[in-house]
Amino acid sequence: MKLVHIVGVSALLALSACSSSPTPAPPKPRVYQATGDLCGRIDHNSLSAVLGPLKSSSGQPGVAAASVVRQSCTLRFGTSIPIPVEVSIQMATDGASVASYYQGVRGVEEKQTQLSTVSGLGQEAYTYEDITGPHLVAYDNNLYLSYAVVMGGLPQASVPSGVVGAEVASAHATMSQLAR
Repeated sequence: MKLVHIVGVSALLALSACSSSPTPAPPKPRVYQATGDLCGRIDHNSLSAVLGPLKSSSGQPGVAAASVVRQSCTLRFGTSIPIPVEVSIQMATDGASVASYYQGVRGVEEKQTQLSTVSGLGQEAYTYEDITGPHLVAYDNNLYLSYAVVMGGLPQASVPSGVVGAEVASAHATMSQLAR
């Protein structure tokens, strides 16, 4: 009887100790700002390290539709054979989340190919490869960001290794550039 009483009191003390500690507040989500030339804020250093020097970049002007700004950017890397990297940036300007858009696109891709989750990049991110080359897709609060390295025309021996890692590193740095 004493053993049951001691165990019960110990359990109550342990529970009260756990419940009296304050719960840390969840981190505030990053908010991204759609100002200026979004293509000019894409970090290309890690991509250059793998694909060769940046030869050119171009982008369509940002298009605002309702409460979302979209901009597509093309970066060309390499020395002899240009390797295009297509980057798409979409931001909800009213602070709304782009999670449902991200989930919709992810659902389509899951039906077509194998996805690999990327940890530590925004709220969710994944990579996949198709006939054009490696892709990276990420979202964080009001930002949707996608990369496509177009290698479909390169001979297999010319495809550099480390492209996916370079996409992820570029996305990390780009997201920092776009954050308020």
